[in-house]
Amino acid sequence: MCDSETKNIIKMKESCSVFVVNSVSGLSRVVFIGVLLVFSFLFSCSSDKDELSDANDIGNYKIYTGDLYSMVMDKSGQLWAWGNNGCGQFGDGTTENKYLPVKINSSLRFQKISAGVVHTLGIDTDGNLWSWGFNNHFGLLGDGTTVSKSTPVQIKSGTKFIAVSAGEYSSFAIDSDGNLWAWGDNVCAQLGDGATEGKSILTPIHVKSGIKFRSVAAGEGFTLAIDSEGNLLAWGENKNGELGVGYSDIYYYSHAQVKAGTKFKTVSVRYKHSVAIDSDGNLWTWGDNYYGQLGDGTIVVKYTPIQVKIGTKFKSASAGDGFTVAIDNSGNLWVWGCNLSCQLGDGSVEQAVRSVPVPEQIMSGTKFCAVSAGGAHVLALDVSGNLWTWGSNFIGQLGDGTSGNYKSTPEKVKLTSGN
Repeated sequence: MCDSETKNIIKMKESCSVFVVNSVSGLSRVVFIGVLLVFSFLFSCSSDKDELSDANDIGNYKIYTGDLYSMVMDKSGQLWAWGNNGCGQFGDGTTENKYLPVKINSSLRFQKISAGVVHTLGIDTDGNLWSWGFNNHFGLLGDGTTVSKSTPVQIKSGTKFIAVSAGEYSSFAIDSDGNLWAWGDNVCAQLGDGATEGKSILTPIHVKSGIKFRSVAAGEGFTLAIDSEGNLLAWGENKNGELGVGYSDIYYYSHAQVKAGTKFKTVSVRYKHSVAIDSDGNLWTWGDNYYGQLGDGTIVVKYTPIQVKIGTKFKSASAGDGFTVAIDNSGNLWVWGCNLSCQLGDGSVEQAVRSVPVPEQIMSGTKFCAVSAGGAHVLALDVSGNLWTWGSNFIGQLGDGTSGNYKSTPEKVKLTSGN
């Protein structure tokens, strides 16, 4: 079970349209702005220092961000983690939060990880699928139980996997044959099987039979996936235009194609907006735009994809809660959207009122290779192999040894030798 602190920040969803605070680090998820402002004033920003699907393969490391925790994997498949571990989402056998990066002592070595809200999925170097962390009545771990696990449990033994995505309370994996598997919460038809909406699935089921996939991104009540031909498919909840199909307030129980005729290479989703890069390096966004997270200079919802920074080619993009981060082909780092938790990293301390509705460059002069947005914090790797973090640090997810604060500018973080 999760510790009492974590229980207080987990969102329990009664229906697809009723939301409360999911986490203090993800303040943009609050329905009522009054509640959001109360939380945003709890802590002040600190700027006293200067420093695919859900991960980025760069050099010796891959980086991953959950809602309130962070993970790094080295070239040997060894994991480091820090931040919220109240549900065992580190997989280290404990439920203790960590405020500095610590090595997760395990015999398992991984090639892929996906960090969700309070659970984690991983594929080991042999292609086996593992899950750990929170496992309520939705069954998001996929082991047939509703019991949380603080160490990895193997899922669907005998099948080899190549991709995973941990959503809010749902999970997805793609096997080596391109088949898509789904389990967990299906209240909003986000599993995409077209038959069990409103029910929870405790073990993986094969969905989208006849379609081969290469990547999948699980949002809150909706899912996007790229098939083997580069087509982008969407299904689940669409109340904020997050599916990008031109309509709202419709649930897609099967799937719809997004921007037919365009081939995509990456897609990232978070809360209620989506970000994708096509095969030519063009960046597209759609969905909720309350904080300008779509980057088009407005705060108007977009029901179909719009191109951001026309003329600039991108290699990486990651959607956070109400904000977006991206790296262009020259290695420049761009941020836009909500800044309530200083997650834009631009040094601003006006987190209670400020958002940036158009891309702005931060850390000019430093070239980046990878970036990953969490609920309201960010991890990034530069070309020299330095790890940088900024944004919300409510439960130590920035890895600097502190908690209960914000960092408004990027700071370097070093990995430790053990836990």
